Amino acid sequence: MLTADHFQNVFLKTYAEKRAPHTGESWKVFWNNTVEWSNFMIYDLESVVSTVAEKSTPPLTRWRGEPFRLDAVFFRAGGQHWFPLLCAIEVENNPRDFGTEIQRLLSIRCPLKVGITYTLRSDSLSSEGRQQLRENILTHIHAQLEKINQVVGEDANTEYLFLVGDEATEYTLSWYTLKFKSGDDIRAGLRWAAGL
Repeated sequence: MLTADHFQNVFLKTYAEKRAPHTGESWKVFWNNTVEWSNFMIYDLESVVSTVAEKSTPPLTRWRGEPFRLDAVFFRAGGQHWFPLLCAIEVENNPRDFGTEIQRLLSIRCPLKVGITYTLRSDSLSSEGRQQLRENILTHIHAQLEKINQVVGEDANTEYLFLVGDEATEYTLSWYTLKFKSGDDIRAGLRWAAGL
């Protein structure tokens, strides 16, 4: 079964591998164009997310559509349909708009849910501004978890993984991660792990 740890490890390695051949102006083509960036990260057949599905153990298949308006879903390799979902993924280029993606992930039933966004210097954000955006995301995750848990429960082993690419150095992302299970006591607070 695909776990948050496994997804994170494969994702970070795949991102680094796909990023490596692009230097200078080649990389700026992806970086400065939302469509190219989205294709690089999620929509192309050889995107980072599609490659994560292929490299997963066991290998999974990425559905080429958007069931429930999710950006990507993984299901068992060889299957003819996306049901049942093994992993739901939401990617949002603008961290200020990430709240809707968090709500979608909380509303879907599957064993692993992944949210990806970015805090960028190119959005005129200082280090403190990028940190505040990450804290806002944490606050929103916590509030929405509490809200949905008042209405409907979820399997305690359901895993969540949130990845925030931070542009501390121009055109370079370092990754902040947040992992937890639905059954974890989140009242103590959620914290980002940094430096990946």
